Amino acid sequence: PVLRELLKELHGNHIIQKVIDEVNVEKEFLVEHFQSNFMDIINHKHACCTFQKIYKASDRETRDKFLGLIKKNLDSIIYTEFGNFSLHFLFAFEKYEVKMNLLYELLPTLDKICLQRYSSGIIEQILESDFRDGQQLIIQRIASSESPLAKASSLTFR
Repeated sequence: PVLRELLKELHGNHIIQKVIDEVNVEKEFLVEHFQSNFMDIINHKHACCTFQKIYKASDRETRDKFLGLIKKNLDSIIYTEFGNFSLHFLFAFEKYEVKMNLLYELLPTLDKICLQRYSSGIIEQILESDFRDGQQLIIQRIASSESPLAKASSLTFR
């Protein structure tokens, strides 16, 4: 209960971040807490920042577990004010294969993602980055005749 309170409070959150960054202790208790309270943490305005810290400090196996939770809950994360911060972080931080894997998860609902307030920022970030293959996939999807965005853009206005 104390850890949960610290994560959600501005100053307490910074204490947990310092534990992650500075203190030389086993952090498994934090990883377990993050995994068992994942949606609560990733969608909270302070706790989502701490998620990014623990993710960065984790080994590949732990990161993959977090990525599994993100993929499982993608629709509940991408459209929320704070949940999408973690996706922005992953597209900036992660290696190519992880970014491609995440983007393939997003492509089926790209049209909806592009039209929503918080999620559209993730697509903008990819288009402004040096993630060329990701940009190409997005452009191909938008230009596709199956895309409602392409159909809407083909209308003529008089």
